[in-house]
Amino acid sequence: MRVLYWICWILIIGCVFTAKRDFRVIFDDVGTQIFKAGTLDTFACQVYQKNNRSCLSCQVLTRRNVHKVTVRAFLEFMKKNMRLMKLFDERFDGCLFFNTVQKNPLLKIFSQALDRFSNLTCPLKANLSYNVEYFYLSEEDLPSFTPTGTFRCLAEFFVNQSMITRVIIRGKVIPWH
Repeated sequence: MRVLYWICWILIIGCVFTAKRDFRVIFDDVGTQIFKAGTLDTFACQVYQKNNRSCLSCQVLTRRNVHKVTVRAFLEFMKKNMRLMKLFDERFDGCLFFNTVQKNPLLKIFSQALDRFSNLTCPLKANLSYNVEYFYLSEEDLPSFTPTGTFRCLAEFFVNQSMITRVIIRGKVIPWH
């Protein structure tokens, strides 16, 4: 009986992760704001289309070395039926973000994507350009049952408990044929 249970479980999980993805993640807008100009020289992001995909690119240039960054990340999603869901609201060490396994599956997907598309490392060195290029969220990394709707992601970055910058990303999940 136990063997039958495990066989069914493996088949169900296999179907969920190999099912055809009939949606696309679109970034509509990205906005950045610097609060402490003494720490950051540049923090700019743009949304653009490439290879039939919505992508983000960001450039970061620090004025001084930054050894510890605390991040508050927030993601809310509004389904088509106007039901608002808060998917996460977490605070974590930004330097450990890439090197530790994330418990939240959405943060894990985001961490892996940032690792693929950026040269971000800690500590951040002064006058060194950090870039995120062609960043997108692959539908293959998301569950096949991802609903359509709109999302808003906010990330605030703190150094010595003082907010230095904020980025807000707005977008949507649309049906894709």
